[in-house]
Amino acid sequence: MIHGLLLAAGASRRLGVPKLLLPAPGGTLLRRAARLLREAVPGKVVVVLGREAFLHRRALEGLKGVRAVANPHPSLGLSQSLKRGLGALPPGPVLAVPADQAGLEAGHLRALLEAFREPGVLAARGGEALSPAVLGEAARRRAGTLAGDRGAKGLLLELGAGLVDLGEGVWSWDVDTWEDYKALLRAWGWRPEGLPLPERTPYPALLARPREQLGPAWLAYGRAGAYRGAFGLLLAHPDRLALLSRAALTLLDLGL
Repeated sequence: MIHGLLLAAGASRRLGVPKLLLPAPGGTLLRRAARLLREAVPGKVVVVLGREAFLHRRALEGLKGVRAVANPHPSLGLSQSLKRGLGALPPGPVLAVPADQAGLEAGHLRALLEAFREPGVLAARGGEALSPAVLGEAARRRAGTLAGDRGAKGLLLELGAGLVDLGEGVWSWDVDTWEDYKALLRAWGWRPEGLPLPERTPYPALLARPREQLGPAWLAYGRAGAYRGAFGLLLAHPDRLALLSRAALTLLDLGL
């Protein structure tokens, strides 16, 4: 039985906010990715979270058959998330999916599962090995030796894994910047209902707004090396609640 692993512990450094909590069809980027994986595999599904895991768990609420685990050391690289997730799954092949590859569709995952043979398979575009991948038992054992930011691709290629060409398209895009996110929404032909595409709002400008103009807002937390900002962005979350980071609680204390 093939299990599913969603790697969602990235720090979103270039975007400056938790990108997987941005709106997407059916909720957020994280919820959409977890739902696709849950529907694709017959076995267990584990999602590995990193910083601000308490926010990401909220976005996964109500998804049956999806278990979230935290990577306590996401700064040590992708290998830590991979090992943490594989260790939380029963024996068997594993479809490992990077959550920020948000353009993936059910058909892409199905093609990988149908092509799987030991020791594993990798998604490819024009002959270039990419992600996602299905790891067989030998690859799972070898994954325990990984360190730093090395993921499954290198070891699968060393083991002679097959390539599954998924063609061109948004499936291979990483969402690392606001422009990436906007381009993905345009490719989907979708946008958050009643809301413009998100734009940066300088922190002082937000504080200067009349309270009645604030509405539900997602307040981005400050991070070393990144600007401190806020985004007037109502998350398309099933319970329609804004998600606030710990650092934003000071704004709540100010009555905002």
